[in-house]
Parts: sequence; C-alpha cells; structure tokens
Amino acid sequence: MNFKQIIESDREQQKKHKFEGTFIDYLEILKENPDIAKLAHKRVYDIIAREGLEVLRPEENPRIRRIYGNDIIKRHNFFRE
Repeated sequence: MNFKQIIESDREQQKKHKFEGTFIDYLEILKENPDIAKLAHKRVYDIIAREGLEVLRPEENPRIRRIYGNDIIKRHNFFRE
C-alpha cells in the first residue's frame, strides 16, 4: 500500500466519524475510544508499526556490528519492500 492510498483511506474513515454534539459528549466518546484524538503523525506511525519490526543484533551480523557498533537496530517491516 502506498502513502497516497493510506492517506485517502484515513480521510474516508475520518469522514465517517464526523462529530456533532457538546464538549461533554465528545469527552465521553474519548473515554470509550482515546484513538479518536490522535494527531496525523501518530496515525501514520501506528500504520507503520502495525506491520511489526525486526531486531538486528550486532552479534549475529558482522556488517551491522561494523556500521553500528553494539547498538541494537530495529528495522520496520513496513519498509521491507
């Protein structure tokens, strides 16, 4: 899935949840589903994180050790392809 499709899909989902009501009503809705208040960067991060990640350990890969030393590197599966 490319970023344009992700953005268009997210916009369609947001349109379905258009809110009309009081601030108290909104706070009650947030109690039930705190994800409603997410900002765009958090939604994009969640999409990326949903695919999972792979931990690259330097002791298992000499190339990783040469480049990053003893740091543990995390590679997101979303960017694999």
